[in-house]
Amino acid sequence: MRSIAALLVCLALPGLARAERTLTLHEALALARTANRDLAAARERVAQADADVAVARARLMPTLAARGQWVRNDQEVSFALGGATVTLQPKDQLTGSATLTVPLVVPPAYPGVSAAKHGRAASAATFDATTADVLLAVAQAFYAAAGSDELLAARREAIAVTTQTLRDARARLAAGAASPVDVTRAELSAIQAEQAVTEAEDGRAHAYRALATLIQLREPFVVAPGSREVASPAPVEALSARALAQRPELRAARELVAARDAQATSRAWSWAPTVAAFGTATGSDVPGLTGKETSWMAGIQLEWSILDGGVRSAERRRATSQRREAEAQLASTRDAIVDDLADKARAIETRRSAVETATRGEQLAGQALEVVRAQYAAGAASQIELLQAQDALVSARVGLAQARFDLAVADLALRRATGEFPETGAAR
Repeated sequence: MRSIAALLVCLALPGLARAERTLTLHEALALARTANRDLAAARERVAQADADVAVARARLMPTLAARGQWVRNDQEVSFALGGATVTLQPKDQLTGSATLTVPLVVPPAYPGVSAAKHGRAASAATFDATTADVLLAVAQAFYAAAGSDELLAARREAIAVTTQTLRDARARLAAGAASPVDVTRAELSAIQAEQAVTEAEDGRAHAYRALATLIQLREPFVVAPGSREVASPAPVEALSARALAQRPELRAARELVAARDAQATSRAWSWAPTVAAFGTATGSDVPGLTGKETSWMAGIQLEWSILDGGVRSAERRRATSQRREAEAQLASTRDAIVDDLADKARAIETRRSAVETATRGEQLAGQALEVVRAQYAAGAASQIELLQAQDALVSARVGLAQARFDLAVADLALRRATGEFPETGAAR
């Protein structure tokens, strides 16, 4: 008995392992934050911007360079001087040196660091915008999967309806109250309902694959959308104020303008001289003219590029033009956001009305089918009328599922447009 029980447990384990995971929208968004590949690439762009800041700061940091060399000459050159032998060119010579340079005054570097910091801030804001877009796509795919579930359920209910119609037709044929054509029509309707289920199953598989790819989830799962009330949107003026304060695209555009302005300032300072302190220590295995094997020197150097063929002037004009371009893009982004909000706010009310209409339509279609079925049983309605009422009910159920999906997506799109979706920023 124990062995039989153990065998039954072993046979049951694979089924348990394949149990579908129930996935909420919150869990899907959390998985996308950590596993989505587009977000991973965007996160790397922020890391690259961090490196750009480090590079800009490095221009103000001390540098230390070391050099060593071994030289073998074709002959040795030396002479006597004051009772000592001075070697000008040894046969073999090993030397080493180290030079420390400390920037003191580098006018272009300071606005350059500022430009890099603003660029990093712009990259971070762009990452937030990318996160919002990706998570919106995940939410849309989530509701598409939920909609495919509802569509499949409606198609399966249609099979039950067509099966009942076929059963009634056969019963009426046996009783002599219907013709074989009625049975054929009912059979055709049942076959079409089964084909619609197959197509709905394919659509559901596609929707789930798309969601699984976005969140990189490879285990079986089923979405659980739950119920969520969609509130009426605030006035467009209030929505616009929120968007202008919260949208990451605007923050990125403003930071880009600041970065371009700092770059233009850096180019303007490129005509200024730079000042640095330096020190060099040298060692050799052969004494030099001083009779010592080591030496050092220190000083301050000034570098000033006076003529460069117009390179700096061209770079400054380009930087100024890039700043004006960034300002124009900022204004364009602001206008586009404000214009888009009115459409999305209106879409909420339109979609809500569509859900109410579809709900009422589904109820009426169900009632109409019951009435026509009763009339058909009493001989007061034709089979064609019955099949039409049956199709109307299926279409109403499919339309209700689509209307619910459209309302959920419209609400997410409006919250994304105002900068309120996602609720919390992704970790960088």
